[in-house]
Amino acid sequence: MPTKIEEYLQRSGWTQVKRQEDLAALWVRTDDASGRELKVIVPLDLELGDYASRVADVLRVLEALEKRSAQEVFRAMKGVGEQSDEFEIAIERDDIVGGLIPLSVGAKAFRGARDIFVAAAAAEHEPQAVHPSTLSAMAQEAMRHTFLSQTREGSYVINIVSKVPSQPQPPLPNLGLEDDKWEPVQRKVFKRVAIALEAVRQAATEDTTDAFASRITVGVSWNLCQAVTRFAGGRHFRRVSFTPKWASDVPRPTDIPERIIFYPKMITAVRAGAQVLREIRPIPDFNLVGKVVELKSRSDQEHEGTAVVEGFIDATSLRRVSMELRGEEHTRAVQAYETKEEVLCVGTLYSGVQTHRLITVKVFKFAHR
Repeated sequence: MPTKIEEYLQRSGWTQVKRQEDLAALWVRTDDASGRELKVIVPLDLELGDYASRVADVLRVLEALEKRSAQEVFRAMKGVGEQSDEFEIAIERDDIVGGLIPLSVGAKAFRGARDIFVAAAAAEHEPQAVHPSTLSAMAQEAMRHTFLSQTREGSYVINIVSKVPSQPQPPLPNLGLEDDKWEPVQRKVFKRVAIALEAVRQAATEDTTDAFASRITVGVSWNLCQAVTRFAGGRHFRRVSFTPKWASDVPRPTDIPERIIFYPKMITAVRAGAQVLREIRPIPDFNLVGKVVELKSRSDQEHEGTAVVEGFIDATSLRRVSMELRGEEHTRAVQAYETKEEVLCVGTLYSGVQTHRLITVKVFKFAHR
């Protein structure tokens, strides 16, 4: 049981700061609501005379923090070893009383939860401003492993669970999985949910025309924005927060926000952003010829990053078009940047007022070699 307690704390944002082997470990976390630092001491020896009381102390702290009964927390701890990623969606409204949410509000929220994961699954396969209603094979595979868990108070919490395999499985046919580093498709989608929601939050805080359109490559879409707005509505809405929790047997993702929060004014911006995305008309199989004028490599991935190519998107418009590249294409972009040679890029072009992006790059090669 000590192992499950510590796994649960780690997944819930706690940090171990001190440990006395075979006796006890000190874990800390900041309470988001009050800003106070919380501390719990986890007993590590089942033979300790006060083991039960020490565990009860831990449960009491978690009970107050998570706003659910100690019994519910304990059941969640016992299920840690089942290996699942979780997404906690906490809705706070003035008209939620005693864990009861108005039926019409709750129905929209559950639909919003589903639509967020469908949009993220679609974006993981191919980012688009507006996703079609038909899911790709990869998206369907991810959704088959995604479930609704028991709701709870606080004010009203929806829990999405995805079963994550801890060992590599044979690759599924025609899923478009090209990564050398194995990662379950369920985990990929959960990561995309967190990344895309954070991108929507950032766009909602910016006062620029292309705030939403410039983030299509990371998963922002009309579908996702519409899904986020389903959690808000009416004067009773206060906020909605999204908190990911990661299975311990699969390496914990990096650079993923611990919590994404939307407030009423931000939801208004998200609605406006959704309309902008709805009006974007992509140009498939667009041929762009130009020179690489800027490169931004990812700090956590070698041979992967953003390239900016300056070229004509029509007969008179010389524009800078950004695109995500990896592997040989990224290496080629670096060479083209150094030699100042023209490149030919083929992909789906999204043109905003100020931002232009090439999505799903199919061809990236030297134009005159």
